[in-house]
Amino acid sequence: MVNLVQANELTSRKIYKIFKSNNFNCQLNIFKASPPELATVWIHNGGMWWMIEGVWRNQNHESDQDEYEIDIQFKAQILFEDRNSCKLVINRISKLLLGAKTYLCGSKDFSRPVPLLIIHTIPLISDDEIEEQLIMNQFYQFKSAVCHSIGCEAKQEN
Repeated sequence: MVNLVQANELTSRKIYKIFKSNNFNCQLNIFKASPPELATVWIHNGGMWWMIEGVWRNQNHESDQDEYEIDIQFKAQILFEDRNSCKLVINRISKLLLGAKTYLCGSKDFSRPVPLLIIHTIPLISDDEIEEQLIMNQFYQFKSAVCHSIGCEAKQEN
């Protein structure tokens, strides 16, 4: 049986329910409960924590309130000891995942471990129907690319 969900219903809460119903070890972190809700989904998989967000933003502030751009963002944050390892991963990840963005957070002098934030955004059309399995497959693809780029093995544990 194929479970479908409307793209405009893909909030972080819905993404959390999809992963939870597939026996993933995950938690929902709510930053703002009043609509529009701001929340992130954290998934523990393969010995690491991964973050997923259902992101909503206005397409045009002057237009009708029903018009939104919708996307899902997969995020991984990794600590690096040195500049060379970090540059190597940035280089690899951009070859493996089209449209992935990388952000260095923290100290510019690399005197202590610096977190690298990797973000992969998947744009959606608001009235499209999406298979729930597709969201999990996209997560595994992202995870596999990140693991490959940092030199660890991606395990598909639930």
